[in-house]
This record gives sequence, structure tokens and C-alpha cells, in this order.
Amino acid sequence: MSQAIKERFYKGVKKHNLRMTKPRKAMVEVLDNKHLTFKEILKGMQDRGYLNVQTVYNTLYFLLDQKVVCESFFNDLKYYELSLTNQNHDANSHIHLIDTVDEGISIKEIYAPEIFEFIKNYDELRKFDIDSIKIVIEGKEK
Repeated sequence: MSQAIKERFYKGVKKHNLRMTKPRKAMVEVLDNKHLTFKEILKGMQDRGYLNVQTVYNTLYFLLDQKVVCESFFNDLKYYELSLTNQNHDANSHIHLIDTVDEGISIKEIYAPEIFEFIKNYDELRKFDIDSIKIVIEGKEK
């Protein structure tokens, strides 16, 4: 994990008054700049010595609850990613570009705050207190 990412993560953890346990730290390292399925997270955690599936589940769902990690569905699979350390989004508002390549999918983040501002200021939505905006764009690169 890069030093800048570590600093942002630890600031977020401190801000949310979370205890930094070894499994939590390991999971953050596994998810660093990646979109992973549970199986991929489990493999990464097992490679770091965390063999108990329940520990991995508990750690993941704690980090989800604390909005350190967020989840998204792409191609009928649930993917997890860090939200505290990603400058492109928070746990509630972000854009994914899904390139459906032959061997699977490629997931990219798009940083476009002007899109969120447009949506929030759209006439029919001004009456709503928006909690989250998640946009998924799927296709094949030309």
C-alpha cells in the first residue's frame, strides 16, 4: 500500500474512531486499488495467514458497515472496494465504467463531480434528500 493511501486510510479510521486490528489492516491491503469478489478477498486474506472464513466475513462486513469498504454488483457478481482511500468517490457516490472484455470485465473509476451536481440539482430531484448516487456504465471499448 502506498504511503499516501496509508495516510488517507489511517486518517479516515481515526476520524471514525475505529480500532485498527491486524485483519482489518490486511483486508485494506488486499483491497488497495482493486475491485474484488469475496472469493478474491478470501484468497488474498488466506495468503496473509487469515484462514478462518468467518474472520474474513466479519472483517469485511464490519468495514462495509463503517463505510470503509463499499460493494457494487457487476455482471451478477458482488464486488468490494475501498471507499475511504479512493479520491474518486465515497461509499455513496461514484461512477464505474465496466468494459466487458472477452475474458471477463475491466472496472474503471470515473471522477466527475459535475455529474453528481447536475443530478442533485435536477428539478425533480431537488425535493429529495439524496443519500447516494451510484452510476454504472457498461460496454466495450471501441
